Amino acid sequence: MARHVSAGDGCRAENDLHVTKPWGDSAQYDFILEHQSRFLRVQVKSTQFFDHGCYPCAVRGSRWRYAENAFDFLAVYILPEDLWYIIPAPAFRGQASVALRPAAQNSKYAKYLGAWELLKNETGTVSEGPQIKQCMMLI
Repeated sequence: MARHVSAGDGCRAENDLHVTKPWGDSAQYDFILEHQSRFLRVQVKSTQFFDHGCYPCAVRGSRWRYAENAFDFLAVYILPEDLWYIIPAPAFRGQASVALRPAAQNSKYAKYLGAWELLKNETGTVSEGPQIKQCMMLI
């Protein structure tokens, strides 16, 4: 992840989110965010190229698309604009890229511009996902 995209510090300081980075690089997400005992997998991307009225951002690994349930949110940082998009995975599922248009209020992803509240589940639009109800240790 580029040094420009320090999602961990931004999330923690501005949005009351606890950030954990997975050990190693085998996970298909960059961070785990926790807010009030709710855990989310977040993939972080950045873009700086403005092309045909938008900032395109690839939604895939270096070679392949991510698995369908690889992460819960995509956080995209647009470097020249100093803006974040927080996009739920179902909003772009099956796509190889997203086209972000910060100046267009009616664009497909406009409602996700700066949408940090989605990570806190304040809108109620994001599913809770699996929860651990019990743990058992076998000896």
